[in-house]
Amino acid sequence: MASLVVGPPATGERFYDREELVKEIWEKLKISNLLFVAPRRFGKTSVMLHLRDNPKENYKAVFMDVEWFDSPSQFVTEVIAEMVRCLPNFRRALNKITKLSNRLAGLLRGIDVGISLKDPNSNYEIAELKIRLKERIEKDWQDLGKILLKQVEQADGKILLMLDEFPLMIKRMLKCMERTSVETFLHWFRSFRIGPDALKNA
Repeated sequence: MASLVVGPPATGERFYDREELVKEIWEKLKISNLLFVAPRRFGKTSVMLHLRDNPKENYKAVFMDVEWFDSPSQFVTEVIAEMVRCLPNFRRALNKITKLSNRLAGLLRGIDVGISLKDPNSNYEIAELKIRLKERIEKDWQDLGKILLKQVEQADGKILLMLDEFPLMIKRMLKCMERTSVETFLHWFRSFRIGPDALKNA
């Protein structure tokens, strides 16, 4: 009999008796994105980590804990950096941008964008990328974020992006920013989920 432990997320062999829930989540994801709501200690994070570690065929799963992000520019920067770390095709798509002669290429020029990272899992190199991206994205996070994240469509297969503690991130933003700025971010984010700019394979 499995022992019940209240503590860190349950992964691997400690992830127990959620087969039906996991199956239902994958079925829902075939149709649309999914808002996963449940009381604290229900095991939401454990379920998301299980999905990350056991993705369906043709899916690439990316998990992020966004609780400590306090601005839209940080959110966009962190998501892009995580995509760079996890998705080789995303790195290649951004690499093509830097070779163009448009405004976006100019803003990104000088940033390696992680393409030539010897080790995409290197915390040092990813941290360096985040610093440089945030400097460029700070003022134009809406336009740059939209263009950069649209490069997800260059990736093979479907991308499952899981954002843990999103409500806590919004609460933190409200403490650090004007309410109207947070509302602008939520409208921007909604366009990626269900609006006309929604990502085709995410």
